Amino acid sequence: MFGLDGGRLRRGGARPRASAPETFGSPAFKAEHCATTTDSGPADWKPANHAFWCAYAKDYTHIKSVWKLTTTADEKSALSSMFR
Repeated sequence: MFGLDGGRLRRGGARPRASAPETFGSPAFKAEHCATTTDSGPADWKPANHAFWCAYAKDYTHIKSVWKLTTTADEKSALSSMFR
């Protein structure tokens, strides 16, 4: 079975995975993020440059919302501190 995923042909009926360039467009998710993290969230990792904290937190919450993912209490606390 084939389907379209963002204009690309994909196999199977599984939910498509978002690729980094499509999902993480803000400066907070550029080379620094990709080079220093894996599956870490804001409770475990924050951009070294505090100027990107708000953008990172905004993008992180947007992605969680789009994909209907849950947020832990530690993530919520870390995100709150990043929006200040």
